Amino acid sequence: MAQEVLQIKAADFEKEVLDHSGVVLVEFFTTWCGHCRMFAPTLEDFAKDKAGQVKVVLIDVDQSMDLTKAAGVQATPTIILFNKGKKTGVFTGIKTKEELGAWIDESLKKAETTEA
Repeated sequence: MAQEVLQIKAADFEKEVLDHSGVVLVEFFTTWCGHCRMFAPTLEDFAKDKAGQVKVVLIDVDQSMDLTKAAGVQATPTIILFNKGKKTGVFTGIKTKEELGAWIDESLKKAETTEA
């Protein structure tokens, strides 16, 4: 089952990200950002590979300024990882698909040890 990358607006953030019972990777991007465009195919491949394990969501910074500010995003692309509605990791820039997977695993492990 291939999962598509889901682009949402600020109004859907709570339902699609914070209320989700699993892992959600959120990319804050802009349409004019070169690194965002370079990262898009990697993110799409990652979403297909991790379908059912990691939900991948995009938020256009230019369309969701209040949410972007509230999330502390200052550059694009910024990736924020959520697990069961809690922020567990953040990075700015791009990674390979393998680096992205390793970063998610590491972020989730750190979150588990902090909660324990």
